[in-house]
Amino acid sequence: TTTLNYQTAEDQLTIEPMSISGEALRVAGSLHAARATTAPQVVAELDVNASAQQTASWLAPWLGPGVSLQGIGPTHVRAEGVLPYGRAGKSTSLPSSASTTSARRVGAAPAPLPDWTQQWQLQANTSVQGANLYGLPLGPMNAAVAWNEGQLTFDPIETAAGGGSIRLAPRLIVMPAPAMLTLPAGEVASRVEISQHVSEEMLKYAAPVLAGAARAEGTFSATIDRLQLPLEDRRRIEMGGKLVIHRLNVTPGPMLQQLEGVIQQIDALTLGRTGGPAPNSRMTLTALDKTVEFRATEGRVYHRGLEFLLDDVPISSHGSVGFDDTLAIVIEVPIQEKWIRRQRALQSLAGQKLEIPIRGTFDRPELDPQAVANMSRLLLEGAAQQYIGDEIQRALDKLFKPR
Repeated sequence: TTTLNYQTAEDQLTIEPMSISGEALRVAGSLHAARATTAPQVVAELDVNASAQQTASWLAPWLGPGVSLQGIGPTHVRAEGVLPYGRAGKSTSLPSSASTTSARRVGAAPAPLPDWTQQWQLQANTSVQGANLYGLPLGPMNAAVAWNEGQLTFDPIETAAGGGSIRLAPRLIVMPAPAMLTLPAGEVASRVEISQHVSEEMLKYAAPVLAGAARAEGTFSATIDRLQLPLEDRRRIEMGGKLVIHRLNVTPGPMLQQLEGVIQQIDALTLGRTGGPAPNSRMTLTALDKTVEFRATEGRVYHRGLEFLLDDVPISSHGSVGFDDTLAIVIEVPIQEKWIRRQRALQSLAGQKLEIPIRGTFDRPELDPQAVANMSRLLLEGAAQQYIGDEIQRALDKLFKPR
């Protein structure tokens, strides 16, 4: 039974216990209002229970398609503020998203926050049994969040993630529009396991060589120096940081399979085998304690300093990947001494880097034919032409002949 208690002398109203129940939502708690008939100062203590389906529908616009939560527990909410009743002349209406966004676009000062955002503060606490963050499984976590002046600020959230841990302290700027999610600088992931799913959903944008990997294992950490994510268009994310690959062992995907073929063909020809690499031979991509710098801006993720081994051949890459999966990458392959060991005239080329641009998309990567021609020219210089020139040229032409 709900009781309303109004004390005339103090002008105070108390409602407890108050309860609202529905098929997908149940709210219980109490409400106390001082100055109830003039400018009500309200304090509400509420316990909110919502069905998993209802909670998911509420959070979907905020979390996006790559994030899901499981087992959200009861949420305790404390709300404190002034109701507009009796406050003539004070507007509590929300500014239109269109007008505020327009003001931002032309560089004008942000529209003032609506009055109610200045007059209300909220704190909420809840728990989550688990989550999935772009392919990365997360463990149980507690979340505490406060609303103040148009912003939701979370206490730092730390939880287990793929054998390691993540630590996030998000802030959601709701007003003025458009809504923006930000993260402070610092380490966000520590010693997290690399899997095929994590590589494909998350890491391939900062480390494109992981795209399409048939097998991926290892560990990574990540730090950021900034993150600003507009929720209306997540592809406009502005972000910078470092990806530390502690250990990596990968069966290459489509992007490196063409390069793998080139390396194996050159290796075979310089050893006098004109039949190409052994059937079913596959190279392995490995890396140990490498740091990759990355930044996301204007719909693309740029990286540099990505170094790895394809079997025993050191390779590096730099460039960018679009959120539309387009590639603009340069692979650098130093000429190996073993490739030219038998060719005295070419031994001065040892260590020189072959630059191979890669265009196309993740699904259909394309090695630049001009780069292949440059590679041929280097290997055909001097006396080498009489040994392996024709064989390499024919092999490369066959390998890169349009299909």
